[in-house]
Amino acid sequence: MSSTRRGPGDRAGLTRERVLEAAVDLTAAEGFDRLTVRRLAAELGVAPNSIYSHVADKAALVDMVLDSLLADVDAARAEEMEPREGLIYLMREARHLLLAHADVLPQLFSRPMRGPHASRLTEATLQLLARMGVEEQAAVSGLRSLLTFTFGSVALDAPRRVDPDPAARWAASEAAFSADTAPSLVSRNARALARPPAESEFERSLGWLLDGIARQS
Repeated sequence: MSSTRRGPGDRAGLTRERVLEAAVDLTAAEGFDRLTVRRLAAELGVAPNSIYSHVADKAALVDMVLDSLLADVDAARAEEMEPREGLIYLMREARHLLLAHADVLPQLFSRPMRGPHASRLTEATLQLLARMGVEEQAAVSGLRSLLTFTFGSVALDAPRRVDPDPAARWAASEAAFSADTAPSLVSRNARALARPPAESEFERSLGWLLDGIARQS
């Protein structure tokens, strides 16, 4: 007979995977504000100590849920591509994923991303940069630049996706940009400035950023 003592979570028949699954479901149904160890324990029908066998605290629970969102980004596929193409693919997929889960953005942008999926994607990005000849501190700076650009585009685009009357917003912006008091270049480009960027604009601008990163090698 094994002499290994089981913790409360083991005795309750819980696994880390089950805790994560329930936390994701709870967050989707009720939002991050309701995600607490006590609330999750009640949902699973166990004592809070059973949850603490698998996560240290609420912060670790939130980190685990956020990290799980990144599971759908296929790093292995990116690694099969040419480096530039693979980096564009990773950033594009991450952007699409975050826009699909815009409700988690306040949590995501207020804390560092950590967990196995975040580490996997970070490793894939650094490997692709290394294949471009960008390594060491330059690669770390390049990674940060790519994430800043991608997350920034998400932060700007997410509110537009839920705008109840985008046409009215565009019209008001165009009127402001083309007012008599507007500078000449702003007025000349009023219509383009008022409209949200096309999807292709993200990839084109990302390509410019990658060109600059590549020159650091």
